[in-house]
Amino acid sequence: MGISKITEKGFSLKRYAYFLFEKLIKPKSKKEDIQRQEFILNILLFTSIILIFVVFITTAYNYVRLGNLYNGISPYYILIILSIFISLFIFSYKSHINLASYNLVIIYFLAISHGVYYFGVGQPQILLSFVLVIIITGILINYRFSFLMTLLISFILIFFGYLQTKGIYTAHTYWKNELVIKKEDPIIFSIILIIIFIVSWLSNREIRKSLNRARKSEVNLRAEKDSLEIKITERTNRLKETQTEKAIQLYRFAEFGRMASGIFHDLVNPLTAMTLNIEKLQKKYEKIGEDYKAIEKVANNIEEMKRFTDVARKQIQNQKIKITFSLADEITLALETLSYKTRKDNIRLIFNPPNILIRTKGNPIKFYRIISDLVANSIDACKAIKKETKKNKKQVEVSLSQKRNIITITIKDWGCGIKKKYINKIFEPLFTTKGIDGTGLGLSICKDVVEKDFNGKIKLRTKEGKGTIFMIEIPVRS
Repeated sequence: MGISKITEKGFSLKRYAYFLFEKLIKPKSKKEDIQRQEFILNILLFTSIILIFVVFITTAYNYVRLGNLYNGISPYYILIILSIFISLFIFSYKSHINLASYNLVIIYFLAISHGVYYFGVGQPQILLSFVLVIIITGILINYRFSFLMTLLISFILIFFGYLQTKGIYTAHTYWKNELVIKKEDPIIFSIILIIIFIVSWLSNREIRKSLNRARKSEVNLRAEKDSLEIKITERTNRLKETQTEKAIQLYRFAEFGRMASGIFHDLVNPLTAMTLNIEKLQKKYEKIGEDYKAIEKVANNIEEMKRFTDVARKQIQNQKIKITFSLADEITLALETLSYKTRKDNIRLIFNPPNILIRTKGNPIKFYRIISDLVANSIDACKAIKKETKKNKKQVEVSLSQKRNIITITIKDWGCGIKKKYINKIFEPLFTTKGIDGTGLGLSICKDVVEKDFNGKIKLRTKEGKGTIFMIEIPVRS
């Protein structure tokens, strides 16, 4: 039972000390240097308040007990000093660290200087107290102010020493004539030395903490730097690999373009010859109904093949032309060309031409490319859908309209959509979400052509998992 009481008492005492530390002494500042200053200041003020309070209780007891026989310092004077130190502690608690530090140093300096004036130069307690003031000033304020304080203390000692030796004034030097050391003298020396030790120890302790934190930060920074260098090297290698793959793809595209250009050029001649022969057959069998219709159908197919070949050849050659053309015709041609991509996955391509003829001036091949690239992207987005629903339809819808002098082309799909983190990068050159299958050039080229060749703008609205809308606005030019 007795052991448990002692344990409980020790635990409560420890908890009370922890409470005092957290509420009164623990620094509240967020800056490391001010934290160190605040912690030492709080320790000094708190210790000083306890010591002065003990002196006040002892002095008040002797003052009451001895009455008129008491010839020591007045307890009221000690009470004033105690209230001043409590005020300084409140300033420190309210985060007025510099104000409390300067006042503490000035109070100590004035009190000790008064002691020099009253008791004369050379009293050991006064000299030790001045040493304490210099150390406190360096720790709580800065070493420049500590240097100034040293000069001022030296001046005080020299000045009063000179006045004493010249007999200008007489100090109370009775303590020099007393051969017997008073019993309180060693205690005063010990207290001053202990305070000097505590101040130095606290300062060194906080400096060591700061150094340890700095070393840990340095180690962490070095490790982070090494990690960053490794990541940069890895990403650089990946980027080089990606760029190499894309360069190879572009080279293949260029080779294919050169080869295709020759093929398409060679195809035009036999197709032209076939057209002439079919025309002869049409004239010969014009009166025979069924044969004529079959021949006419073959002629139309050949004409369509010629048109496809001509368009492909113009794309590869990148002819610079500027003519007035029908936007609906180019959109229809682009959808017909891409129809092969939709058959396997049952994706519907819908285009309802407007009732009015919408025309503008520019390069029809470049406009064809814009529509072709955007619709191809929409088809790929629909391919990513595993199962068709009402929200996710395997459908790409193209619409064309004109309001005043602005033509609007909208390509809408109900596919997989674009992730939020990619929206701001989607028009950047070489950015792709298709991996090796993509070049990262399609949308970048589309934006460039819309803005530079047609003086228009392209907008994007998307929601991941629900679809994407590309909207192109170009002015009518005749």
